[in-house]
Amino acid sequence: MGTHQQPKGRVAFVLIDGVGDVSLPRFHYRTPLQVSKTPNLDTSALAGVNGLMDLVEAGLACGSDTAHLSILGYDPKIYYRGRGAFESMGAGLAMSPGDIAFEMSDPQPLRRSMRKRQ
Repeated sequence: MGTHQQPKGRVAFVLIDGVGDVSLPRFHYRTPLQVSKTPNLDTSALAGVNGLMDLVEAGLACGSDTAHLSILGYDPKIYYRGRGAFESMGAGLAMSPGDIAFEMSDPQPLRRSMRKRQ
């Protein structure tokens, strides 16, 4: 059996989470990124390797929490336990086996938005 050698060199893995955004009517149904001037991003993309990934399975959109698990080599179908656990760890809260963590978005912006509509 032959041995596999790892290539030498350094790799910079750049993940710009959410950069695709959504198309908006005010931009003639283009995304903010599509209408932006991005000379540095363009130069970096031309000099490197770039592409798209199906992070869980083809055609399945997923959130950044499941996407990051997948990128780091963990199958989200096995290891994903919900955004609350990620938020707890990010806040430095210790969790023990059997603990349950829930993520709750701040409802204040939603309330302000609802008031403006009335």
